[in-house]
Amino acid sequence: MSPLKLIAYDHCPFCNLVRAAIGIKKLSVEIDVLAFHDEETPISLIGTKKAPILIKEDGTAMPESMDIAKFLDATYAPQVFSSSTDQKFTDWVGKLGKVYNFLLFPRWKELNLEEFKEEVSWEYFESKKTKMFGVTFPELLSKADVYTKEVNDLLVELDSLLQSENFLYDSLSFDDLVLFGRLRGLTALRGVQFPPKVHKYIQNMSAQSGVTLFTDHAV
Repeated sequence: MSPLKLIAYDHCPFCNLVRAAIGIKKLSVEIDVLAFHDEETPISLIGTKKAPILIKEDGTAMPESMDIAKFLDATYAPQVFSSSTDQKFTDWVGKLGKVYNFLLFPRWKELNLEEFKEEVSWEYFESKKTKMFGVTFPELLSKADVYTKEVNDLLVELDSLLQSENFLYDSLSFDDLVLFGRLRGLTALRGVQFPPKVHKYIQNMSAQSGVTLFTDHAV
């Protein structure tokens, strides 16, 4: 049997969802940060360019962040995440979606992340995202103040959804992984203002999972 291995990007909220699950469950998993322009590796494993990818102990590859998190929780005892969910949270994630990307996409290069160390990786990322959303990174940066206000308003809304500083609901759930994956990304931005309960929640989830925040390198 081979050791577990996770192929991931540091900036990716879906990858960080899985990394948080791994850390909270105290699993031994090799983390391999993939250069963003590398298409060959993921396509050879799962037939498409996406991350995260879990390489299981039997050598087979599994895509899709939530599928990976649920597999890890079910396979490696004890199970720690509930399937509790709430439509209000699902709606909140939907509202955050595009503005999260618009705010963060043009800023990731400034954090010197492993997946963008090669200039070709950043050029690939910028080209792909520009085509995907039909807007250039300079255009996104010009509206950063607008996007920051939208995010800050959503964080105030989130503060009222959190049941405690430790959990989104009454115990750890898969939705906590979804939430932390996104909140970690927002710690990369100095202009983002976290209400007290949200701030404490992020700190607690980071401590539990061992997934460090971007706070010290925020731009």
